[in-house]
Amino acid sequence: MPVTVHQKNEIGNSTPNKKVDYSELNEVQIGLLRMFSRPMTVEQTLKIKRAIVNHLSAELDNEVERVVAEKGITQK
Repeated sequence: MPVTVHQKNEIGNSTPNKKVDYSELNEVQIGLLRMFSRPMTVEQTLKIKRAIVNHLSAELDNEVERVVAEKGITQK
């Protein structure tokens, strides 16, 4: 079900309303929307974004290391 949301960019300026189809979101995405559906400062928003990016980066690093080891890839 599409829902119109009002978004702000990283510096707090309003951007045009966008339609979001929540039927395409997974449980984690829905949970994050519920958790953060409150006013936040730019600093709080950036901290959350950095935490998520750091988490995903660590997961990617682990996956790359696993595949490299599994395939026996070396510097040569």
